[in-house]
Amino acid sequence: MSTLIAHFTDIHFTEDPRRVSLGALLSKRLLGWVNLRYRGRYSAFEQVEAVAKAFLADLELMAPDSILFTGDLTSLSLESEFEMARQTLKPLLEDPRMIGLPGNHDVYVGSAERRRLFEKSVPHWVRSDLSRAEFPSAHAASYPYPLLRLIGEEVALVAVRDARASLPHDSSGRLPKHQMRALESILSSPAVQGRQVILAMHYCLLRADGSRDKYLHRLRNDEEVLALAERLGVALIVCGHVHHRGVLSGGQGSPVPLANPGSLSYYKESCAYHLISVDDQTIQLKARRYNKQENRFEAWDDAPGAGLLSPKARAQ
Repeated sequence: MSTLIAHFTDIHFTEDPRRVSLGALLSKRLLGWVNLRYRGRYSAFEQVEAVAKAFLADLELMAPDSILFTGDLTSLSLESEFEMARQTLKPLLEDPRMIGLPGNHDVYVGSAERRRLFEKSVPHWVRSDLSRAEFPSAHAASYPYPLLRLIGEEVALVAVRDARASLPHDSSGRLPKHQMRALESILSSPAVQGRQVILAMHYCLLRADGSRDKYLHRLRNDEEVLALAERLGVALIVCGHVHHRGVLSGGQGSPVPLANPGSLSYYKESCAYHLISVDDQTIQLKARRYNKQENRFEAWDDAPGAGLLSPKARAQ
């Protein structure tokens, strides 16, 4: 029996830049606002509500066992953007299948990170199957991250929080040491043994051509995290951040298969999401792409990288 996971990312609910108050722009948000207002970024996400509604309808048809979101719910981490996301994605807010983590745009400024606006907006997305008491006590400071969800009999889905507020012109992230140690402890636990492990994060460790991302856009400790994932027997890494789609199967320039569906709603790219089918031996990937003329998602059968991603990597 296989488990089906729907993975979407970087949906970017975006406030009309003409409606953003001056007070909100007295921060790093000013640079983001300039990109939205004068460099075409707002128009690239202007259809986000229509795409999101089509996505919700497609999820009804696909009926996945789990739904994963890997960050950037918003563009400037404005409260109005989080509310827009809540209203549009209302059917998913308390869906027990959902698991989600913030992206760098959800912690765009320090105040959004300190106030944990993402976690407060979608609290049901950041639940873990580990209670605080069950979480590795030596790493309790990082709770609830890494999030752990045990899906069916085959899958352990682990989501880390690698996004952070950063300086202007810096979109990089870092997976903190305490989360890395907690991740190692969780993946070594009896509850996870024998399952296919999928590691979810916001940052893309390798681009579609196998290269690292740009310094100011990458996960700063990307090589360390990739090495840890390989050592712990992670079967697949799923991510976002880079808006164009990219898939690296096992042995194709990466020690661990990676899959990024690209932004769900960025009109300059494919507007796609992934369906990941997992059984006790294999992981298969399919893509679904938004048909802009018909306002619906449809099968993308010849999507690059679709098909078998990985045989079982974790030792029994």
